[in-house]
Amino acid sequence: MKQILTLIFLTLSFSNLKAQGNLQFNTTKFIEITAVIPNANVPPYYYKDSTITVPQGKVWKIESVLGTYNCSTGAINLYLDGKLICGNTGYGTFPIWLSQGTYSLVVYSMWNGSYKAAINLIEFNIIP
Repeated sequence: MKQILTLIFLTLSFSNLKAQGNLQFNTTKFIEITAVIPNANVPPYYYKDSTITVPQGKVWKIESVLGTYNCSTGAINLYLDGKLICGNTGYGTFPIWLSQGTYSLVVYSMWNGSYKAAINLIEFNIIP
């Protein structure tokens, strides 16, 4: 009898729980960042400082990041909100989930030249 009452109580308790919403695939995106480092001998050594914005009602799932000469060679480092996601110490842990909002992207290099980084992501709609 105790087990039946416990089971009924748990079923009723969990039936009223709500998640923040379901995710529905919307599109894939490829964000490319180009940075030209004119004089790498002069700090701050980075040249491209930009932002990306996840729209309201959307969630981004970053699947991978690519960089000129492969990030692991140290040619460039790419930071997302101050966190290294591609650089000479390796890659960040993927996937990276981003909720709505604005995030900073910084391309950093200690060598002169033109560098590119690319972020591959999936955009989802949040369905209430």
